[in-house]
Amino acid sequence: VQEGDGNAALRELDAYEARSPRGTFEEEGLALRVRALRLSGDGAGAARELANLASRFPASVHLAALSGPGGAL
Repeated sequence: VQEGDGNAALRELDAYEARSPRGTFEEEGLALRVRALRLSGDGAGAARELANLASRFPASVHLAALSGPGGAL
């Protein structure tokens, strides 16, 4: 995501999730997935994952940044 390649970030996130389902960084992975999907141009997918993040982690510190103006962390 930091390098501006949403598709590469999504591949890395998929690989992490395959290695570590329900891993320690699940919440952070969801937040990064929202950013990567937005970066790759998939606004609908990003909205779905943001809703997923909010549902699973309602007190997430990432929600305000992802939902706020510009929706970027």
